[in-house]
Amino acid sequence: MQVDEHLKSIAICSAIWKKYYFSIPERILFESDINFYQIPVDKKGSELNHLKSKYSKHNHNLNYNDLDNNNIKKKNIVSRNDNIKLMQKLDKIYLKKGFKPNDLSLKLNVSAPTEDFTYKPDQLLNDLNQKSQKTKLSTEEKNYRSFLQYSKDFQDQERFYFTFPFIHIDNDAELHHYNFPFIKQIITHDERLHVIHHLVRSWFKFCENYGIVTWINYGNLIGWWFNAQNLPWDNDVDVQVSIQDLDKIGRLYNNSLIVENPKNGNALFWLQTDPFYPHDGLGKNFIDARFIDTRTGIYIDVSALWNTPNDPPNNLYPSDMSEDEKKKQVEVHCKHWQWFLLTDIFPLRRTIYEGAQAYIPRKIETILNRFYSDRAITETRIFKHNYQEDISLWVPDEICNDKPNVDQRFDENGFLTIEGACNNSLLKSAYDTSKDAIELHRKEFELYKDGDKDTSQLSKKELPVFRQDPFEYVNNL
Repeated sequence: MQVDEHLKSIAICSAIWKKYYFSIPERILFESDINFYQIPVDKKGSELNHLKSKYSKHNHNLNYNDLDNNNIKKKNIVSRNDNIKLMQKLDKIYLKKGFKPNDLSLKLNVSAPTEDFTYKPDQLLNDLNQKSQKTKLSTEEKNYRSFLQYSKDFQDQERFYFTFPFIHIDNDAELHHYNFPFIKQIITHDERLHVIHHLVRSWFKFCENYGIVTWINYGNLIGWWFNAQNLPWDNDVDVQVSIQDLDKIGRLYNNSLIVENPKNGNALFWLQTDPFYPHDGLGKNFIDARFIDTRTGIYIDVSALWNTPNDPPNNLYPSDMSEDEKKKQVEVHCKHWQWFLLTDIFPLRRTIYEGAQAYIPRKIETILNRFYSDRAITETRIFKHNYQEDISLWVPDEICNDKPNVDQRFDENGFLTIEGACNNSLLKSAYDTSKDAIELHRKEFELYKDGDKDTSQLSKKELPVFRQDPFEYVNNL
């Protein structure tokens, strides 16, 4: 009862915060198969009818009445079917005006230039101040100068910019992995995996559309190693970008509300940058941006990498690397002082992660061994889970702590039998729904281990969504 009361209080506080204190979106980005449509927002309010009029005004060929829906007005909810119809209209208008579809498929062997990892905010601020004395700054330049000044003046004021709810009885720090004020309730680990499944797909599509180079790192690489799925005990996703690409996100896309491609789900994602990202913040803010599911508070952490004059650790370089070779390397780090060589990362590998196209670093084993030791890819019993290789899944020990000794693990179609799933319907469903992704990763991983052979054909197309939107039912209540 005590936990329930605390959670009710958190949910109420979250609702009040969003209603009265939270920023109205700067823009709405509507994801489709061929484009992200940017919709301006009425800063005086965010009621649905205001947004609909903006859609109509922005697209002259779109009839306002066509967007009316009595059901929407009554419920103040936009259903997935409503969004599909809207997407179809926007796509039709876009193509009718002569624009070509954007290819949102990820490219092969992507890299970022070295200069993208250098950023000097004080110099940028000084340059803008000097320019303002000679000529009139544009609105964008004025806003950027104000931002740089604010970030410089108040960088040490905040302990953490991205906050989480805290209650003293949360002994397992479960609430640390929800972003306030979007948390409404604690969700199950299975529901969390479903949310992450949708977050990953939309994040990489967003970055591809806007020319941002991003990749998965840290613990999610362990997930990729075993089955290209998020580890069941991993509560979020960690991605990285260059500091210049983070600055691009901050200047152009901060405080954006992204509508998920309605063919995939009915989620809304909030993209927000830490206003102190230009500075290290004395170790107070390690996370530079977040891509947040607004219905749950589950998120992708975004960290920028910098090339700075700081001395890297000695273990950054391979033991057999010569001094001459070391001098040729470009060392980068995040605000948490995790170091990488750019040759560890680039050119990025295109892969399939959680069924979607994604990028991972080039030297996977080098990074995993440096951060986690070789146990990261050899340990098969951890966090009350055991890895069962024949089904490529981490199975909770409470279901079964080893592969079951049964005559028929799989049926004639390759799906798990209920006996083969330790008589657990959830495990059977987990395997059956992700079976195609598991088999695809096995093929990719075999080529990777066999001399790092070409895997491009396997990641050319992503798989259909296989973890359905867990909260879509809300729209039907």
